[in-house]
Amino acid sequence: MNYRNETITVGTASTVLSTNKGPIPQRRMAIIITNTSTGGQTICLSIGDEATANEGIVLYPGGSWEQSTNGGYYPPQDRINAISSLAGGTVGYYEEVQ
Repeated sequence: MNYRNETITVGTASTVLSTNKGPIPQRRMAIIITNTSTGGQTICLSIGDEATANEGIVLYPGGSWEQSTNGGYYPPQDRINAISSLAGGTVGYYEEVQ
């Protein structure tokens, strides 16, 4: 199992958080994304497409989104993008890949 645990800065343009590319067969087993912004930024996530403000999975300050195989299915395997309502947004990003 490979782990990724980091803070990523997100701006007002769509930012790729994870492409989930690696050795085959690599599969995302768990993911947690938390809005750690301190300036009141809202972060919006999109799975597979460019992120757009106020659309998709909306994370208000302190909010998070997570999925894992513990729920009986695999989290999305596509690219994950994010966009911030204001410059300088941040997310805590945790991912388990097998």
